[in-house]
Amino acid sequence: MYKFGVIVSYDCTSEKTRQEIINVCLNFDLNHIQYSVFTGSLSSSALKDLKSALKEIAKNGGPVSIFVQKIAINEINDFELIENMEDKLHRFHKYSKSRII
Repeated sequence: MYKFGVIVSYDCTSEKTRQEIINVCLNFDLNHIQYSVFTGSLSSSALKDLKSALKEIAKNGGPVSIFVQKIAINEINDFELIENMEDKLHRFHKYSKSRII
């Protein structure tokens, strides 16, 4: 089964909507790499299901913008992390290091 790399990012004002998006992304085993960004790999049917679940949240939630980008699986780890943050703000970076595909 062929898998695609996926990047999901979102912006919303409702904490309830935000938590619903987070739960859906985690249910699809996506990695939480930044406050409002997830990444991972999914089959085409799982990607279709993810989009459907996120569209349902958008339809029923408050103001929200959800970006879903499909990328070639061989490019999912082709990134460079550039940051300048105080140690106390590294919580997402430390979490994502342990969950990189």
